[in-house]
Amino acid sequence: MLQRHTNDRTSSPIANFGCPLCHAEYAIFRRQTPPGIVPTCENCDQEFMSRDDGDWLLYERADA
Repeated sequence: MLQRHTNDRTSSPIANFGCPLCHAEYAIFRRQTPPGIVPTCENCDQEFMSRDDGDWLLYERADA
């Protein structure tokens, strides 16, 4: 399950992402603080990358 933290993300996504297993679509946001959860797909529980270039990544469902 993903959590939304609208006050802690950038104003626009840095990329769009498709789950490699079920192809659910997500928008990726960078944040400076850890999200407190392991990012996983809402459909199939596939784990996603949690960090990139020192930033934490937040995945928000785009096709729901």
